[in-house]
Formats: sequence, C-alpha cells, structure tokens
Amino acid sequence: MVLTGLAACGAPSGQVAVTPDGQAAGRVSSGNVTVAGGPSGPAAAVRVIDTASTDVTVGTGGATASVAPRGLPVRVGLGRGGIRLGF
Repeated sequence: MVLTGLAACGAPSGQVAVTPDGQAAGRVSSGNVTVAGGPSGPAAAVRVIDTASTDVTVGTGGATASVAPRGLPVRVGLGRGGIRLGF
C-alpha cells in the first residue's frame, strides 16, 4: 500500500545497503515523499517546501531546514541531528 501511494507522487527511486555484519537498510523516494527502514526502525519524511534555495522537510525524525545562498554551490542545514554542510 505504501509503494502504491508513493507511485502517485512521481517516479520512484531507491537504495538498499547491507553492512558487513549483515544489517540491512533501505529507502524509497518518490517526489517529495521518502520512506525508509533499517536497524533503527521505520521512517518517513515529506519535503513541504522545495525551492532552488530553501528546503523544509518534516518526518518521523523531526523537522529539518536547509538553505543554499544564491550563486554558491553550498547548502547549510539544521535539524535534530545538528548542523550539516552540503556541496
């Protein structure tokens, strides 16, 4: 049912990872919606603002916001996990 709902959001993409000790995690995204699962349990997020310079996402892990100053190839983000810098 979740995958059917995601298919309505746009073209899906995903990723699966397995660690050397055998733990697996996966993620499927479609449009602004992402669902994931792994050793720490299930997660879901929705990007509620998506512009060239600003993103705001709300999900089971809390809210995050990031900004990209115009003309710079850098994105600065803030969320429950702290501050992040992307290139």
